[in-house]
Amino acid sequence: MVLGFGSLLGSPQGRSQAEAPRPEFTPIGKRSGSTSSFQVYHSYPQEQKTQTSPPRRKLFRPLADSNLAAHYSHDSGLFDDTVEDFEKLSPIRPQRSPIAQRNRRSPDRHDFITDDSGGIAARQSEETIKELRSENYGWKIKYKELIRSLENMPAHEREVRKENIELKEKLLSSENKLKESQLENEEIIQALKSERNELTAKVSELEDYMKHSEVEFDVVMKQNDEFQERIHELEAAIDTLHQTEATIQQQSQSRENTELQLQKLSTELDKQQEMNRLLASKNENLEMDLSEKTDNLKELNNKAKIKDLEYENAQLSEEISRIRAKNSQYDPEAQHYEIDQLKQENAQLKDNVKKYLNNFKELKDKEVEHAHQIAFYELEFEKAEKENEKLRKEIKSLKAHESEFAESEVNNRETHRKLKEVERANKELIRKLENLQSEHAADKEQHYKELAELERVSLSKEKDLARFKAELENLQNSVSEKTELRADNVHLSNQLEASWKEIADLENQLSELRITQNQLKSEKRTEVDYEIESLIRKLKNDLTDLERENARLKTLEIENIKLKQQADKFLDDRELYSDNIELSERLKKAESARAAAEKKVSKMELDIADLQEIVEELYTRNKFSLHDNESTELKKETFQADNNISEKLQKELTDAYDLVQTYESKMKQLEKEVEKIKQSPESSTIEQYVEFQLKLTRDELEKANAQLKSTEEKYKKEITELQTEKQNMDIELLKAKSNNKDLNRQLEALIKSYRQ
Repeated sequence: MVLGFGSLLGSPQGRSQAEAPRPEFTPIGKRSGSTSSFQVYHSYPQEQKTQTSPPRRKLFRPLADSNLAAHYSHDSGLFDDTVEDFEKLSPIRPQRSPIAQRNRRSPDRHDFITDDSGGIAARQSEETIKELRSENYGWKIKYKELIRSLENMPAHEREVRKENIELKEKLLSSENKLKESQLENEEIIQALKSERNELTAKVSELEDYMKHSEVEFDVVMKQNDEFQERIHELEAAIDTLHQTEATIQQQSQSRENTELQLQKLSTELDKQQEMNRLLASKNENLEMDLSEKTDNLKELNNKAKIKDLEYENAQLSEEISRIRAKNSQYDPEAQHYEIDQLKQENAQLKDNVKKYLNNFKELKDKEVEHAHQIAFYELEFEKAEKENEKLRKEIKSLKAHESEFAESEVNNRETHRKLKEVERANKELIRKLENLQSEHAADKEQHYKELAELERVSLSKEKDLARFKAELENLQNSVSEKTELRADNVHLSNQLEASWKEIADLENQLSELRITQNQLKSEKRTEVDYEIESLIRKLKNDLTDLERENARLKTLEIENIKLKQQADKFLDDRELYSDNIELSERLKKAESARAAAEKKVSKMELDIADLQEIVEELYTRNKFSLHDNESTELKKETFQADNNISEKLQKELTDAYDLVQTYESKMKQLEKEVEKIKQSPESSTIEQYVEFQLKLTRDELEKANAQLKSTEEKYKKEITELQTEKQNMDIELLKAKSNNKDLNRQLEALIKSYRQ
């Protein structure tokens, strides 16, 4: 641009006869004093010339772009309000040789062109263009810094960041799914617990009812004992009747009266026999019904239901074995399918319980029927007693008729035989009643056994379900962590590939801008070098501090491993308390050290960002510029520092993952120790303490995971900020390019207009 504006100096001058030729400025405009505005000349001002002077040639013509004058207005910011007397200043010598004077016949312009501010306006425009170019160069250097920082990033770090980003996305999705599945599982567990409580309540109700039925059965047994006592009394009465027969033989009564009485007795005996027959038929029907019902109950309870339960238990055991086999290869859909199967099995168990309740109700109804039958038998026995009392009275009346009784001895023997038959029938009824009672007791006992077995099966199912849920949660946690890490890594790799593509585009763009770097002059190089060297020394000191911190973290990790071994030894010796407290304190120290290291890393990143900003500001000040070699050395040093920091960050990230894995292995070992302690017949205090320590380690592991997630989120935010900053820089670069193109077009138009 200096060479371009140099063409405006040393223009051909007109000569007068009195003055010698000298180089002058060709004015391009005039500043008015009142309005402080600059007016561009489109032609020379018309003046009164003598007749002797030759006609003047039109040296100024309108510019190609008539709107170009707006760029040189007072509001455009290119010119200030400075007013100087340029006539007192010496003329500025041209930097190059003046343009060859083509038109020797041009008049002398020294008479009407004064030393106005046209030359300073050209210099100001040149200064403005130079400032814009330096600013553009600063942006280019800034882009180059970003490109090289991304180029020097290791390939494994790019892959890790891609995988971390994808794993982070999957982590969030899997956490949401896990929360939803945990809520569903909690609802299922609550429903199963409520169902278990309902079943236990029903079982308690059944037990109460069975106790009540036992009390009723005891009452029935007492009544049966009373019946047996009455039967014994009848037998004693019959014995007395035998004794009275001998006395009756000695009596002599009239046969007619005895015959009449015997006829009456025979009719009464016939009625009694009919009643006995009816009772016997009813008893037979009841016995048949009871036998059928008991057979049905036995078949239902002992065969079908037991077989169903055995079949269901076999199926459940097979399913449990299949589930345990599948737990090694986690499949969420299979787990949900197994949970649905367990729900179906629980529903089947509910149906079985309902069936058992229905059967129990049937047994209850049968017991009620038995009670009614026993009451009916009691009434029949009372009637029989009344008839026997009548017979006794008749026998007493027969004592007075011995003679008549002697003739009716044969009839008495018949009645005695009939009485024996009645007694045998009564004994048979009593025996059947005892059989029914024993069968009822056996059915009751079998029913209690079935209920106990059902309750045991339901409890085992609930335990299996709880264990499956715990295993499922563990598998989901492990699988979600692995899938989230893989997803974060894949996503990070994709983003880094996209950034590499953008970096390649920026390289192509910035390679075009390197040509302009040779045009800049080096000013205040020592000051810049001193500032950069001081910043680099500070960065190196921070890096050494970070390396020391990493070494200290490694020593802490080694101490943690030693403490872990000591903790295992103390767990074997059952000396857990002091060791676990020390372990928790060391873990807290390690966590605090890791947090301090992360803070230092963030501080280093901020220092690097400050260094980059300072370098960019130094480049954009327009007071100095750097040579290519020095800038490349500085960039190499900054890139090397960035690489070291990125490697340190990656190392700390891997150390954090290793720490989390050590915590997980420690938790697994503690869980194994807890299981061993639970299996061993020892006191419950040790078990509670081990569980408390396990809970503490789990809390610490959760804290470590949270810190790890926070660091991952921080790195992700930094990457997104870099991407947004790069996009903004792209936009600003495009704007700068467009501004440069406009300025170049304006300068070319000015040069063309001047040459014309």
